[in-house]
Amino acid sequence: MKLFTDALQLKSSKLNELLASQNKNHFIEKEARYFANQADQLVIVYKEGKGTSLELIPAGSALRHAEILLTLS
Repeated sequence: MKLFTDALQLKSSKLNELLASQNKNHFIEKEARYFANQADQLVIVYKEGKGTSLELIPAGSALRHAEILLTLS
């Protein structure tokens, strides 16, 4: 019986580790999406004439990449 409970505890521990890892990855991807969205706000700045078009390319690319990562997770 002790062997069974030890195995069950080990399995539970591994499951908790896996869930923590997934939660951490999801949080990081959401953070990346947030910051990419902030960078995408440069579009508004550009439209207002306060920025350059060279700033728009990496901002849009970062947002799309973050959206893909979040969708895949």
